[in-house]
Amino acid sequence: MKKVIFLLCMATSLSTYAQTQRDRFLELLMPFKKIEKFSTVGSYEMLQNAGEYIDNQLAWEFLWQKNKFMKPEETFCQPVGWFVQDKIAVLIFFTGQKDNTLAYFVSFQTYDIKSAKMIDELRNVASFGVNDRGYPVCNMNLGSFDNLSRLTFTTLTSVYAKETVLKFDIAKNGKIKAVK
Repeated sequence: MKKVIFLLCMATSLSTYAQTQRDRFLELLMPFKKIEKFSTVGSYEMLQNAGEYIDNQLAWEFLWQKNKFMKPEETFCQPVGWFVQDKIAVLIFFTGQKDNTLAYFVSFQTYDIKSAKMIDELRNVASFGVNDRGYPVCNMNLGSFDNLSRLTFTTLTSVYAKETVLKFDIAKNGKIKAVK
């Protein structure tokens, strides 16, 4: 009988923990905008969000996965957007301090919607500067290919007139795969 009561208490507390995680994950999504398929978000639009920091504790908990080498107040994450593919949420954000940076770096992560657990991530896939005087600019395109979501990041550095294009497919299981 004691074992049954113990198991019921454990199941209830695990269910409550999972609900709390989902609630916190939904709270994390609040400052993000939904990105529609076949759309483009450029660095000018991203700069409009500069200084609109995601809650430090939520950014540290989810986007930085409670990184033990940093404090929550050091996250400096700012939203770009999100979209859903099947039961996978994809969050795109950039990092950097508004008043103390030369460039921002764009990252993205995939999450299981039900458990609010991160599946995969890629950090610093693109960058853009705080102004147009020789700093990089970037565009992010969200498209679709063979029923998969495809993110394409194009960064142009005007100093060297060099363009870098990175393409990624997001599989149905949430894993990120680079595309040639």
